[in-house]
Amino acid sequence: DGSDQTGGKTRLQHRYDGLLEVIQRMERSINRDRNDLSFQKDRINTTSGQLEAEIRKAKLQMIEERISSKEAKLADMKKTKDDLEKRLQKEKEKEAAREAKKKEAEAVAQAESEIKDKIADEMREAKQGRAEELDKLLQAADAINESKTSTKKEAEQEVEGDQELTITEFVTDQIEDIVDTARAVAGIVGRKIEKAVDDLGTKVEEE
Repeated sequence: DGSDQTGGKTRLQHRYDGLLEVIQRMERSINRDRNDLSFQKDRINTTSGQLEAEIRKAKLQMIEERISSKEAKLADMKKTKDDLEKRLQKEKEKEAAREAKKKEAEAVAQAESEIKDKIADEMREAKQGRAEELDKLLQAADAINESKTSTKKEAEQEVEGDQELTITEFVTDQIEDIVDTARAVAGIVGRKIEKAVDDLGTKVEEE
């Protein structure tokens, strides 16, 4: 977990910072002991009594032992310090790797989001284009249908016109036929009357 790793790094950093303070205090303490050791050595050289000289020698020995003990502890502290620095460096590298991975994941997610948005836009545009194309096709179909309907109506009108013309012509033909028949009958009747008159005249003359 990232929070646990961050917490571990924080604890490690606090431990390292605390160790640095302890090392600094130890180094100051050793420096004070060395100063005291130097002072005691100078006093031995100026000591007149044997007892005092022995006491100062014993004190010098104690200071030297204390310095030796502190230096051993300081050496251990420095080893721990080196170990902590290595661990901190590894944690920093891990953290850098996690950050790089996180940024990479964010970049991938961003790229995926942009690709999805682009695909969605292209789909919307394609859908709109298909809708426009379909609308054009429907308009063309309507135009064709209207043209067919108009042509059909015109044809029907022409047929109806032809039918009306045929009827008119039929009536006219019938009237003309009746007139012609009447004329023919009248002509025949007229000729028969004329013949009857002629025949009558001839008979009268013979009498």
